[in-house]
Amino acid sequence: MNLLFLKNSFIKFRVCLVLAKKQQKIGIAHIFAGKLICIDCKSTMVKLETSKGKYYFNCKLARSPYKKCTPHIIHYENLVNIVTTKIADKINTYCEFDDITEKLNNFKGSNKVDLLLKDSTTLQKEIEALANSITNLYLDKTNNIISEQEFIEISSNIRLRKTEKQTEYEKISKELEAIKNKQKCHNENVKLIEKYRNFNELNFRIVNDFVDCIKIGIRDKKTKEQTVEIHWNF
Repeated sequence: MNLLFLKNSFIKFRVCLVLAKKQQKIGIAHIFAGKLICIDCKSTMVKLETSKGKYYFNCKLARSPYKKCTPHIIHYENLVNIVTTKIADKINTYCEFDDITEKLNNFKGSNKVDLLLKDSTTLQKEIEALANSITNLYLDKTNNIISEQEFIEISSNIRLRKTEKQTEYEKISKELEAIKNKQKCHNENVKLIEKYRNFNELNFRIVNDFVDCIKIGIRDKKTKEQTVEIHWNF
């Protein structure tokens, strides 16, 4: 995980934390601060309170003075239950193996990585050999072993082969770097899963670590069903 990603994640976390503190009320913090979005107009969802002291969320643009969207109301407790279940399911999916480290070891022991490393080493040697060939060829020319024209033709062919090998080497290097970055992210995800493997109660930090955003749809009056789309950080 690179420094830029860590910096952006930290900034995002701080912004959400400030929002959560601002919306704290009667001891109940808004654990979904900065995460809720109306599925239709893409506006933010605001936390409100009923006359009976119950909390719920609604699309910001559905309220006065905007009234540019329809109500996308979802009760606080219902959303907590939905997100808690979804996060628990995600953790269980990661924990298919009895020992979570076994999953990490299988990832590290990829045959593809071994093959790429082997090919990379071979290409490095071939590139070095071709570079030496050009040097030796130049010495042959200066010693009048080969003519100027022969040097130009042979060295041109060697340089072309060297360029092809370098291109192939760079491609493999990028692929290895991508796998390395993916492995780092995987390691961080495994640590996160281990950290919250047996969590009892949903809180702001858990939501922030797992969830990128949550899109809330309109509740069907007949079926009572409501779309809640969770977009994950990983």
